[in-house]
Amino acid sequence: MSSSDIQLKKQAAVAALKAECEEKWTQITQLYEDIQTHKKPHDELVRDDPLLKIYQAKEKRLKAEVEVLKNKETEALPKDPVVLHTLLKDELTTSITQLEHTLAMVAGQKAEMLKQIERDEARLEEQREIKAALEVKVEEIMAQETPGNERSYLKELEHKRKRAIEKNRELMLEMRDFIAKFFPPPTYNQMKEWRRSHQQPGLGRRSNESYTSSDSLNGDSVVSLQDMVEQLMNKLLDSPHDPYLTTDQSYWPPYLELLLRTGIALKHPEDGHRIKLVPFHL
Repeated sequence: MSSSDIQLKKQAAVAALKAECEEKWTQITQLYEDIQTHKKPHDELVRDDPLLKIYQAKEKRLKAEVEVLKNKETEALPKDPVVLHTLLKDELTTSITQLEHTLAMVAGQKAEMLKQIERDEARLEEQREIKAALEVKVEEIMAQETPGNERSYLKELEHKRKRAIEKNRELMLEMRDFIAKFFPPPTYNQMKEWRRSHQQPGLGRRSNESYTSSDSLNGDSVVSLQDMVEQLMNKLLDSPHDPYLTTDQSYWPPYLELLLRTGIALKHPEDGHRIKLVPFHL
């Protein structure tokens, strides 16, 4: 069946519906005339007439139906079974497509929730194992907690603390000797050679002139590599919320580049003159 035939069928259905509305309106008019004809002179007698009450109820119902039909958009279903089957098939196809999309979305959300549940269960199991191990440790400590054992435990902790301090002092001395031997402060000739290698022919000094000026950068004013590392370590431990160190012309650029290239320090993502020590202890 062509689209023109379907359109004709729809127009015929709309015309039939309008004819039905006209018929209802005629019935309402006829009922109103009957009411006016059989109306009694006294209001009390009118209220006592059961037939008149029935007519009034029918009138209200029909008026309501007419009002609904006036306000409602005309959506008449054709009586042709082929056209009706085609329309219903299209509606069902649209509904099925929407439901399939909804099902796919729900299935994706379900899969994600199952993965999240698995991760939470694994994390919970780890926490339970840690809790059990800590409870066992606490029980062992409580079982050994006597006055004599407590004093010996404190002595052991104090001995470990002193050993750690001594070991830290040894490591700092070794680091100082290593840096002083292999990474000494730059000499005037080294700074001069570095400044010459970082100048573009015919353009004079580059934008980092404050780092390459022999007047502002000399062997006495340059921060040594050891001081750089110590400052970075102190900054990380004293202010972990803001571990960045602001550098200036007193920091020897090759040593800064060395710290960055070896992964010992990191640049601030927004300020290239600020660096921080990589938190290896975490």
